[in-house]
Amino acid sequence: MATIDTNIDTNHQLTIHTIVGEVLAEEISDKIRTYSESGPTNYVLWDFSRAVLDKIKSHDVEIFISLTSQYASYRKGGKTALVFSSDLGFGLGREFDTYTDLKESRIPYMTFRRKEDAIKWLLE
Repeated sequence: MATIDTNIDTNHQLTIHTIVGEVLAEEISDKIRTYSESGPTNYVLWDFSRAVLDKIKSHDVEIFISLTSQYASYRKGGKTALVFSSDLGFGLGREFDTYTDLKESRIPYMTFRRKEDAIKWLLE
């Protein structure tokens, strides 16, 4: 089971979810729901750089997209960045980007290897 810490910077309307350890799809889905229903910020960074993603599969990515689409109206004008340090994670992130493009997501998504680059993109 992973640890998912959430930090909110209200001045920048930025939320950072940091995942550490072996994460399950259900943990991510639960966090998407609870966060989205509690008054989300416009900009969200999911930091998977210290996560173990072996249990996350392609069909899970589709579920995440479906969930985030349900809550897109809560974050009009927002963006979401995904940060991965592993090649597996980066591949999943790119898959997420592709699915959101195909489904014409109302929120832009981008995958990064460095947290600093992700934050810069979110706040520009």
